This record gives sequence, structure tokens and C-alpha cells, in this order.
Amino acid sequence: NRALTLETNFTDASLLLAQVQLKNGALEPALANLKRLVQREPKVGQASLLLADAYRAKGQPAAALDIYERMEQAAPTNAGLSLLKGFTYQEQQNPAAARRAFLRALELAPGDLRVLEALVKLEVAEKRYESAIQVLESARTNSPHGYELCLLEAEVFETQGNADQTQTILETAIRLQPASASAHLLLGRHYFKAQQLPRALEEVQVVLQAASGNLAAWLLKSELLNAAKDYPGAAAAYEQVLALDPQSGVALNNLACLDSEYLGQLDKAYELAKKARTLQPLPSWGSSWNCPCGFTARA
Repeated sequence: NRALTLETNFTDASLLLAQVQLKNGALEPALANLKRLVQREPKVGQASLLLADAYRAKGQPAAALDIYERMEQAAPTNAGLSLLKGFTYQEQQNPAAARRAFLRALELAPGDLRVLEALVKLEVAEKRYESAIQVLESARTNSPHGYELCLLEAEVFETQGNADQTQTILETAIRLQPASASAHLLLGRHYFKAQQLPRALEEVQVVLQAASGNLAAWLLKSELLNAAKDYPGAAAAYEQVLALDPQSGVALNNLACLDSEYLGQLDKAYELAKKARTLQPLPSWGSSWNCPCGFTARA
């Protein structure tokens, strides 16, 4: 604001101000600022893209699509614009148009992971699992992104309920990148879902041995130990989560449940629950709620 006071037509300051306004949810000031900027500097592409973002945030996807269409006329081979159109069509609950936009983006940028992920997730959401697999199989030819494609394919099979294929693909991903925390944790989640708790814990330990501060790994370990009825172990794991993220509502709630229900530490449980409640107040319709760990925490 100070920069714009000194120089009214300072384009960079206007762009930065708009980004701050959008981040803070100040949509009306952002729209007014960006409309002025686009009118004054119609060739500044970032201004037009931010204006489209503002319209989408305001729940006006049609206005955003108009902007993308105008920009596409000047840059017909820009895959990013087709990708943005696809996301915006999804906001309009128009999967057919979104699919066309994503396919156009893939035609312009074959193998682009952002586009592949968007298209595959759309197909999965529409339960078009075979189509999603075909997209990935086509992309795998000469692709340098074999590991990333495996993770996407595992997501498809997991959603489809194909446990064997999910495990096979995740094991392939790990062979491609043995140090991948994501692949090990996904495989751990898969084993957890299949009630193979020891194998799930093995995958988590691989991650923690490589990176002892991996928050996702500690969270999964906490859930696994709780499921195995190792309540002291689960509590210790949740303590590690809180050491890494003191504001973790899941860890605060679940540790309070463990302390009150199984470990006999009522005073500590009360303090944890009180802190959790400040982060996530109880619903107004009752005085108890179900913890993610499956217990009932009483106010």
C-alpha cells in the first residue's frame, strides 16, 4: 500500500497486494485492485490469472472461464490454461467439460504429472477406473516419472478395492525409489487396512529410521499401536507427534482418550482435552464426541 501511494501505477506492488488480499480472503478489494490492473495492463498475464483466482474464490467460475478463454486465444498451446479450465469446470460440477480440458492439456503437454494427476483423479472420482489405468499405462511409455505414476496407479487400485494390485504397485514404487517415505507409508496404510499390523509397522519403521522427525510416520505408528492395543506405546508415539506439532488436534484428542480410558492419567487427560477443545470446539449439539481413535471422550 505504501509503494502504491508513492507510485500509483506500480504493477509489481499491485500484484503483490492482490496476492496478500487473496490469501487473507479479502476478495472484494482484490477484485477491485485486479480489475484496475488488468484494464491498465491487459498483457500482464499474472494479473489476469490472479483475477480468475479471485472469481473462483468468490464462487464465480464462469467469470474465471471467460478469462482463461481470452488468454487461450493469445496462447492456444498453453497447457496450463487448459488445466486451469479443467479445475474450474470441476467447480461447476461439469466432469465432461473438465475431462475435455484435461485431455487437451495432456495433448499439449504429454507426460505432464500435474495434468496426469488431475485427469486420473477425475476418472477415479467418476468411478472410471479402467479409463484411469489406461491413461497411466499410456503415459508410462518413455516416461521418466515411473515412480510417480506408480503412486497414482496404486491410488486407483486402492479406491477400486483391488488390494493385490495396490500392494504390487506400491512394492514396485519402492523398488524404484527405496528411500521414498510416501511409498512406504502408503504401503503401511494398505497393510493397516488389511489388518496386517506387524507388516504395517515394519513400513513405518523404515521411514522413521531414515527420518526420525517424519510427522506422518509417527501419526500412523500411533494409530497402529492403538489398534494393536499397545496403549502405552501408542501414547508414547502421540507424544512424539506433539513434540513435532504441538497443535495437532488428532494427537491431543487421542492421547487424552488413551490417558483417561486406559492409562489412568486423568489430570493429564483433562489438560490435553482442554487444549484440544480450544483448537476444535465441541459441536453445539452435545457434550460428547467420537475421537478418531474410536473412543468416546466425555466433556
